[in-house]
Formats: sequence, structure tokens, C-alpha cells
Amino acid sequence: MKHAVFSICTVLLLTVFSANGQDKYEHESRLKIENVSEKAIRFVEKLSLEGKIKWYLEKGINTSSIEAKSKFERRNISVEFDTLGTVEDIEIEIPWKHVADDVRQRMAKHLEAVFTKYDVRKVQIQFLGDEKTLISISKDKFKVTDTSHNYEIILKGVTDDSVELYEFLFSGDGDFMQKAKIIFRNIDNLQF
Repeated sequence: MKHAVFSICTVLLLTVFSANGQDKYEHESRLKIENVSEKAIRFVEKLSLEGKIKWYLEKGINTSSIEAKSKFERRNISVEFDTLGTVEDIEIEIPWKHVADDVRQRMAKHLEAVFTKYDVRKVQIQFLGDEKTLISISKDKFKVTDTSHNYEIILKGVTDDSVELYEFLFSGDGDFMQKAKIIFRNIDNLQF
């Protein structure tokens, strides 16, 4: 009984803390292909990715997803699915300087208003759409056009009272959409 009450309280606390969208926690663990949905495997096969595809189970504060990671033209690419194998998005890592100048300037202006200093660690183009749309985008070599896409940016942000890692989401035009502080489990910070 105590265990059940503790579990319920833990779930409620995590829900309250994550509902405001301010924190982000992710833990990835490798998956064997036999534990991956056939639907997800068939979708990834249609993308003609380079090299080996590695599968992961990604757990967040109150979410789970399946992710396939590989390479596309020597860039890191990840395809995210829900746990049933329905594709959610495709993300391709790009250098910060490869974001279009006007879009990058709009994002930088927002970041400069939030932080006294920031260091961009990782930028990904997040392509959105249904399965047919995403396959079409892949056949066009994931070029940024009028298709629905966002930019996901991981950065170290400095304010007057803290230095933290953050994940920002901007629209394809560089408009701010979301900010989350990246949190770590205590065990993630242990050093031996």
C-alpha cells in the first residue's frame, strides 16, 4: 500500500512539474530491432539512410518514444516515432551558421533578450508532417523549402544568477515557440 501511495505521489509531482513545460528530461537506451514496431522499421527503410541504423527507447518525464538514428550526407539524423510506430518527426543536425541569415538573426535576437551570454551546442532542423510528406522531403534530400519545419537548438545559457543547458524550439521563420531547461538525473552527474 505504501508503495502504491508513493508511486501515485511521484507521478502527480512529475506531472505538476512537467506541465509548465519548463523542464526537459530524456533518457535513451538501445533497442534491439526485434523490439521495434514493424511499421517504424518499414518507414525508415524508405528513407535510404547511410550506414547502420541504431534504435533507441527515449523516456521523458511522462513520455516515451522510439528513435532511429543514422547518417544522411554525413550529418546526424534521427527519426522519432510514438511507441506504436507512427512517425512524429525527422531531425537533421546542421551547423548554426547554416541557418538562413534572417532566421538566425531573429533567433539570436530572442536569445540575447533572455541570456547575458549563450553558446549554441547543437542545431537540428525538425521536419514535420505525415508519413507521405516526410518521405517526399527525404527524396528531396531534406532541403529546407516551404515545408513545415522547426529549429531545435540546444545551448548553454548564462543569466545573472545561473548557467544552465536549455532546449529551444523556433519556427521555420525563427519565431520563438518553446523553451525547456534540460534536467539530469543525479546518477547522470556522478563521476568515478
